[in-house]
Amino acid sequence: MGDVVANAAVNDVLALAQTGGMLAGLGSAFTGFITLDVEQGAAWNLMHANVLGAGTQLTDAGRFDINGSLADGGNATVSGTLFTSGFGNAQFASLDLAGGELSVGSSATLEIGGNAQPGTGGQVTIEAGAALSGFGQVARAAADNGGIVAQGGTLTLLQGASGTGTITVDTGATLVAKGIVNLSSIDLAASGATVVMAAGATLQATPLVGFGGSDVIDLRGIRATSLQFSAGTLTLDHGTQQVGTLLLTGAYTAADFVLSADGHGGTDIKFVAAAAMADFVPAGIAANPPGLAHATSAGTDNAVGGTGFDDWAHGGLDLLGHAHWLG
Repeated sequence: MGDVVANAAVNDVLALAQTGGMLAGLGSAFTGFITLDVEQGAAWNLMHANVLGAGTQLTDAGRFDINGSLADGGNATVSGTLFTSGFGNAQFASLDLAGGELSVGSSATLEIGGNAQPGTGGQVTIEAGAALSGFGQVARAAADNGGIVAQGGTLTLLQGASGTGTITVDTGATLVAKGIVNLSSIDLAASGATVVMAAGATLQATPLVGFGGSDVIDLRGIRATSLQFSAGTLTLDHGTQQVGTLLLTGAYTAADFVLSADGHGGTDIKFVAAAAMADFVPAGIAANPPGLAHATSAGTDNAVGGTGFDDWAHGGLDLLGHAHWLG
C-alpha cells in the first residue's frame, strides 16, 4: 500500500470500520486526514512503516495493533485498546486515555513525545515535556520523564512507573499504582484526589505533594494503627511494629492525619485540618468591657504554626493570653 491521501472536498476522516482488517505497506503515509478513526468493535493491524502526520488525531475505540511502525502519530485518544506488538513501535505527540488500555509487547515500544525514535522495549515512554492523561489502564511499566495526569476517573498503572517525571491526580480522580513507583513526585492537585497503593506496591523516594482537603491515600494490604510525622516522613505502625513510611512535602504535624480501615484490609489516610480555638471571654466579663482593650496583631493565625495573637489586655496585663489555632 502506498500513500493514502484524503480528498478534503469530500472527507478528511479515515474510518476503520467494525469489519476489521490489516493496513500493510512499506513507507505508507496517511496525508490530509484530520482524524484516523478506529471504530468501536473494530480490530485493525498496522504493518510495516507508516507515517500519520503531525496534528492528526487518532481516535481508537476498538483495537489498534501496531505490529510495524507508526511515526509522527499526532495526538491519540484511546477508549479501546492500543497495542504495539512484535517489534512494533509507535510515537505520538500526546495521548489521552478515555477509559481505554495501553499495552506494549516485550520487544515493542510506545513513545509519547520525543523525536519518533523508538523507546525502550516493553514499556510506555513519556518524554520530557509530553503527557499521558486521562483514565483507563496502562498495562506495562511507564518510563515517565514528562507527566502522567489522572483525570476524569481511575487511572491504573499495572506495572508502576519510574523516571524523572511526575504524576498529577486531579480533583475527583483516582490513581491506582501497582509495582514500583519511583518519580520526582505525585502531586495531588486539589481536594478530592485519591491515591491507591495496591498490595505489594512500593513508593521509592517519591514524595506526595499537596495532600490536604478531602484527599485520600489508600494503602491496600497495610494495616496501620498509629502514626508519627517528622521531617517530611510519615511513619506508620501496627502496634509496636513499623509497617510503612511515606514522604510528604508540606507543613504538617502528626495531628493533621487520621487513619481508618479502607474496607479492603488496608488503611486510609485522610487530612484533618487543625482545629481552631475560638476567641472566648470568661463568664462575667462583657464582650468588650469599658477600659479593656481588644488587641490583635497581624499574623497567620489561620495556619499551622501561626504567628499572630488575639488578646484582651488591660493596663499592660494580658488577661486571657494568646489564642492560637492549634497545630
